[in-house]
Amino acid sequence: MSIEDALSDEVLRRVRAGEADLAVTVVRTPPRGLDTQPLATDEFCAVFPREHRFAAEKTFAWEQLRTEPFIAFDPASSIRAQVDAALHGSGRVVQARDIAAVAGLVAAGLGVSAVPGLVLSLIEFAGLAHRPLTGPQVRRKIAVVRDLRRPVAAGDAGLRAIDAAACAGMPLPGTRAGRGRRNR
Repeated sequence: MSIEDALSDEVLRRVRAGEADLAVTVVRTPPRGLDTQPLATDEFCAVFPREHRFAAEKTFAWEQLRTEPFIAFDPASSIRAQVDAALHGSGRVVQARDIAAVAGLVAAGLGVSAVPGLVLSLIEFAGLAHRPLTGPQVRRKIAVVRDLRRPVAAGDAGLRAIDAAACAGMPLPGTRAGRGRRNR
């Protein structure tokens, strides 16, 4: 079994083409012709340097991010579309292609950002503070996606491992455990 990292649209393309047995990815709407098993719900939060004025707040609204220079993810990222919709556009934006670059720019004091909770463990190296965002509540659905017409042993084993972790009450870091049934 090999594990690869790619953007959501790319991993779905790979599953459809038979290049990947399954994908663990963001699902806005169930992809047509593919089996989708909900895994977790990922909620967004703001990230900023620990000494930033936002550190005194317990939670705050998306609108408050508009008052600061903003570090945005690349437009091809599934994160970017949801952040843009919640912010209704933003003032000054610096754009970065990956999670580490966004965290580094925020840590350098060049702006603030909004990230899914699942990303928090990946940016711990930067020593950033984070707070939940409210109004609107923005969530991403994380799911296991596969093509049932191509049952493959490695994909089935991966799916069983994910199911076992979920049944044991082991949600993904920074998320709430998934709810619902498979959509076919």
